[in-house]
Amino acid sequence: MHHSRVMLAILIAALAYADAVSEDGMAIRVGVLADFVESQSNVRPADGKRLFTLQPSRDRSLGLMQGHAEITGSSPSIWWRVALQDGWFPDVNYTGADYDWRFLQEASVGLRAGDRLTISGGVMPSHIGYESMIARDNLTLSRSFTADNTPYYETGLSGTYSASDKLSISVLLLNGWQRIVDNNDDLSIGTAVKWRPDSSVTFSWNTYIRNDQPRDKPSLTRFHNNVWCEWKPTDKLALVGLLDLGLQQRPNSGTSTQWYTGFVSRYNLSASFRLAGRVEHYADPDAAIVQTPLGGGFVATSASLNADYDVTENILGRVECRRVDYNGLFINARTDNASSSETYITLSISARFTTRPL
Repeated sequence: MHHSRVMLAILIAALAYADAVSEDGMAIRVGVLADFVESQSNVRPADGKRLFTLQPSRDRSLGLMQGHAEITGSSPSIWWRVALQDGWFPDVNYTGADYDWRFLQEASVGLRAGDRLTISGGVMPSHIGYESMIARDNLTLSRSFTADNTPYYETGLSGTYSASDKLSISVLLLNGWQRIVDNNDDLSIGTAVKWRPDSSVTFSWNTYIRNDQPRDKPSLTRFHNNVWCEWKPTDKLALVGLLDLGLQQRPNSGTSTQWYTGFVSRYNLSASFRLAGRVEHYADPDAAIVQTPLGGGFVATSASLNADYDVTENILGRVECRRVDYNGLFINARTDNASSSETYITLSISARFTTRPL
C-alpha cells in the first residue's frame, strides 16, 4: 500500500473521531476568502504568465489570485480544517499529479495526545518558511523567492512536543516536497523547532530531507534548512530575518547548493494603515530547483515596498511596487531583447468573512 493511502486512511479515521466528539464543546466555523489582483510589469511575457512569481502570476490581467471556502472545528482535544480553493495561484502552484488536487487547499486534523504532545495529519500547510500560501495573511503582497521555491503545503503526519511554554519540537513524516500524490516509495522526514524566549521574539528552524525523484529514476537526496526570526519590539513594528540553505544531490556526482537571505519589516502607521518592505537574494546556480527558459542557473535580487489599508474589518486593499534583478533570463515582448531586470506594480483587494462559532 502506498504511503498516500495510509495517510488518507488515518485522516478519514481521525475525521470520523472528530465527528464523534463534535458535541464535546467543539466550535464550528465557516469562512470564505477572495483575493483579486491586477499586476503590471515593464517586461511583458508573451502569454501573460510570469516565470518566477506565483503570487502574482499573471501580467496585465485582473482576476482571482486565490479564493477559498473553509470549514473548521476546534475543541480542547481536537481541531480540524477542510478548505477548497480556486484561482491563478493554485493553477500554477500545483503541478504534475497534484494538479488534479489543486482545488484542495487543506484537509487536516489534529489531536491532543497528552499535556505536551499533539498529533496532526492530512494535507496541511508546510512546516517550512515564514510565509503562508494565503497572501492576505503575509506582511507583503507578493511572495518571496524562497516561499515560491519551497513547499506551501505537505501531506503526512506530524507530532509536536511542547517542551515548555517557550519551546516546541515537531517531527514529520511526509509524502514528499510539496506533494499530495506520492511519486516514489520513500518517506520524507521533516523537523521543526520553534522557540519564543519572550512575547516579542519567535525563532524557527525547519528542515527537510528526502529522495524526491520518481520511482523509475535513481535516488537523489535533497536536504533543506530554513531559519527565520521575527522580532516585534513594539505593537507597531515587526522585523523578520530569513535564511535558507539547500543541498541537492546531482545525478552524476557532487551536490548543488541553493541559498537565500531576506529581510522584511512592517510598520503600523495607524490601526488601519500599514507599510512593509522586503529585500532578498536567491541563488540556485545549478538550476536544481528553479528551471530557467534559457538554461543556466537562477540568481535574483529583489526589493519591494508595500502599503495596506483596511477598508473595513473584512476588506483589505494593498499596493506593492517590486523591483527584481535577474541574470539575463527575460525576453521583453515589445523589443525582443533580453532583459535582466523587471519592475512591476500590483494592486490587490481581498475580502474575508468568517461566521461566529456554530
